[in-house]
Amino acid sequence: MILPRTPSHAAVVPVLIPEVPISDDALFRLRGYPFSDWQRLRGAEVDIYLGPEFVRRAAVDAATDDGQILWLAAGGPFGRTLIDKAEGYEVWITPTQLQPKEA
Repeated sequence: MILPRTPSHAAVVPVLIPEVPISDDALFRLRGYPFSDWQRLRGAEVDIYLGPEFVRRAAVDAATDDGQILWLAAGGPFGRTLIDKAEGYEVWITPTQLQPKEA
């Protein structure tokens, strides 16, 4: 589908978006928090960090019974990936990610 171009003589009107203050607590809940009980994460969508660096967001495909290793499902340019706590990976979740899914 080809979208019509805006005529070059059309005026560009800036849109002002007001700043909305957000509490530190609300920001923390939106961002998520580190979660160390990895065996409970099967099926959850999680954010993976290595140190301060964001690695990727992925669904947890499997976890070892001791909660030390996760398999992340393939998605986008990433294949199925193993991550190990011993290598310094952290898994971050939001509060809604551990709620039961509706059938």
